[in-house]
Amino acid sequence: MIALLSVGEICQGTGGFAMGPRDAKATIDFGGGTKFTVDVAQLDNLIKGLTEARDKVNAIDLMARETNRMANAPSEEQYSQNAIKQIIERTISDRDGTHTKANRAYHAALDTMIQKLKSARDQYAGTEGVNQNKLKPGG
Repeated sequence: MIALLSVGEICQGTGGFAMGPRDAKATIDFGGGTKFTVDVAQLDNLIKGLTEARDKVNAIDLMARETNRMANAPSEEQYSQNAIKQIIERTISDRDGTHTKANRAYHAALDTMIQKLKSARDQYAGTEGVNQNKLKPGG
């Protein structure tokens, strides 16, 4: 039960990447030399989409944990017992190389992206507020 969502799924229903009134852009550094530029007007939509993706990963993780508790072999013979054990070990258990471990890493990556997008949005809003005040009489 690995959760892999495309950018299209993450941004589904956001109306694409529409330009803001002044086509303002923010460049976000995701570390490791990875940066991308996004329209400021779309930051909230991206945050919403990534939050929904993170929620889906959480739901998948919950289902996997429930599957782990319910895993019963279809029969009492040794082959079925070993097959169920291997399925659990390779997919559900919390070990390197399992779907559970991958889903948790995916969750952490999504969470990091959400925090960076929120930070960029808040920083832009603060800067824009200062600039607006400078334009006001007496500002």
